[in-house]
Amino acid sequence: MKRNHITKSAAIIFALCILCLSLFIPASAVEDQQKGSVNILVDSSFEGIPLNIVKVGKLSSGKMELDAPYSGLGVDLSTITTEKEHYAAADTLAAYVKEKDILGTVARIDPDGYAKAGDLDADSLYLVMQPVGHELVTVQNIIISIPTNDKKTGEPVYDLDIKAKYVDNLKEKSRASIILNKLNKSDEPLADAVFSFWHKIYYTDASKVPENVETGTDETGDFYWREEYDSLTTDKNGQITVTGIPFGDYRFVEEKAPENYILDSTPHDLTLSVSGTIKTENEKFVPDEGEPQVLDIYNESKITESSEAESKPESSETQSITEVSEESGYESSEPESQLISTPEESELSVPEESETPEWQITGQDIMIFVITGIVVGVSLIVVILMIVLGKKNKKDE
Repeated sequence: MKRNHITKSAAIIFALCILCLSLFIPASAVEDQQKGSVNILVDSSFEGIPLNIVKVGKLSSGKMELDAPYSGLGVDLSTITTEKEHYAAADTLAAYVKEKDILGTVARIDPDGYAKAGDLDADSLYLVMQPVGHELVTVQNIIISIPTNDKKTGEPVYDLDIKAKYVDNLKEKSRASIILNKLNKSDEPLADAVFSFWHKIYYTDASKVPENVETGTDETGDFYWREEYDSLTTDKNGQITVTGIPFGDYRFVEEKAPENYILDSTPHDLTLSVSGTIKTENEKFVPDEGEPQVLDIYNESKITESSEAESKPESSETQSITEVSEESGYESSEPESQLISTPEESELSVPEESETPEWQITGQDIMIFVITGIVVGVSLIVVILMIVLGKKNKKDE
């Protein structure tokens, strides 16, 4: 009996040990499942370019250790004390990753200029680098650790925000440029036309598309139009220039027409795929190096040619020509043919310059009207008096 009791006690103790282990194991497992993320700010002009985020080591008791095969590259992270040494170590690791074509987590630069990556393992070291084949920009290779201790509080930070250093390989002279010429139908420049300028942006995540924008789909994929400038105004030469533009699809939309011209709200699309620069010559913008895009946009006047023809006299033999004095700004000219009939041809006579037209009232006519009125008025008064006196005499009788 005593032996059975000991056996039961041992079983109970064993069960309690198993229970304790079951309580501690999940807790440690949760700690191992801690994840982190990184937001790397580059620049919005490099939208779509990928960054390769590769796990290269771990944090062990606060120390950075490289995993195999990176540990055999001669890089000792424990001796790094300067920024220059850090970049040199990252460049060594990046060269190996490129040589072996190792792919980690790919994060593309979004329209806001960020390359974002999540679900990264805690207590780990990552190399952030740029893959081969994207020469528009060179992003500086860096090594990051998750977590990183906050410099002020010393607390571990698992979600990192990093501003990357980069070199823009397509500077002003190697990017596209545009010269817009605003003209009327006579090729004369029109100043004070206002345009908005739009960039065609392709996307894969619909949640990143701004509200109230034009969207669409073409052979490349889904896209929306992002407004880059809202009020580009033509100068006295009718010109607008946009320089240093990344290659892609763009459009101009006229927002305000020049005075006395009809608004042309049709989008003017163009594709930029060739670099070019612009210079000033005789106070006008002209192409310099490469092949800048030149876009001519015409406006129709509110007073069209047809309406001008209707408002102006026709130059034919049956049209009378009115002489306009030089004071009005026009030169006087005599008509080639006189259309007013002569007295022999018609009952209508044309008075000479010395004559007074029949319909004109002169001062003499006014005097005659006044005298006649006075005579008539006096005569009426006399007649009325005679009638009144006559009636009075009859009454007296």
